[in-house]
Amino acid sequence: AANLGLVHLHTGQHASAFHYLSASINLKPDYAATYCHLAVALTRLEDPDNAVAAYEKAIELDPGDGLTLLNYSAALLNMGRTSESRRIFQDFREVVAGLASDERSALMETCASLQVQLAKVHDAK
Repeated sequence: AANLGLVHLHTGQHASAFHYLSASINLKPDYAATYCHLAVALTRLEDPDNAVAAYEKAIELDPGDGLTLLNYSAALLNMGRTSESRRIFQDFREVVAGLASDERSALMETCASLQVQLAKVHDAK
């Protein structure tokens, strides 16, 4: 179910992604990445309160997941919640500082890709 949720998320079918990701959470409620993906879907469905709750759950389950922290920071910034975004971004920086060189490089490549995707979304608005 999680994989189908990701497919729908990446094809812009956010409502379908929400349903598959929710089903995946019901099957495996301790998998942090699925909560992060659900939060992205909820953000795109313009449901910020539930997106924040999903990000918080993802962080509760895996506080060291840099991608979740980065996505959450970006989402908060886009919601106009600047001070919260700064706090989460600082958590992200602390996680990155603790990574091995190769892990840090891989995460930074993902960050660069995310930045390109965010720019496309911003330009589309």
